[in-house]
Amino acid sequence: MSPEINIEGTPVYLDIESLPEEGFYYLIGIRTITGDSVVQHSFWANGPSEESRIWWEFLSKLREIENPVLIHYSSFESAFLMRMCEKYGGPPDGSATAKAIKSPVNILSVIFGQIYFPTYSNGLKEIAGWLGFRWSDRD
Repeated sequence: MSPEINIEGTPVYLDIESLPEEGFYYLIGIRTITGDSVVQHSFWANGPSEESRIWWEFLSKLREIENPVLIHYSSFESAFLMRMCEKYGGPPDGSATAKAIKSPVNILSVIFGQIYFPTYSNGLKEIAGWLGFRWSDRD
């Protein structure tokens, strides 16, 4: 059986970065495709006191997208979404944004056990490197 993903809505690719030792999320990145264009938004916090601001900016941008479907890789982003809703509140119940937050699509859970990459882990950076992707900065 081939893995299948049925996205009913507008795919919104989500990536989160944090500093666990400092206990905060400093970057929320989203990418969408609008027509023939890729649109990217980065919400950056310079410190823990700005985490709430980037969460609300992210939710505001998500509200602008018709029927958003969050797509991410691994459970890190799902945990982030739950933590931020608990910590700062979430979108209104029943809204398209609330639906997106409550039911994101974890690509790793779709491919796990069905696609085996010749890598030592299922880490996105390791798999992307094997697929030929190269970052502009080695670190």
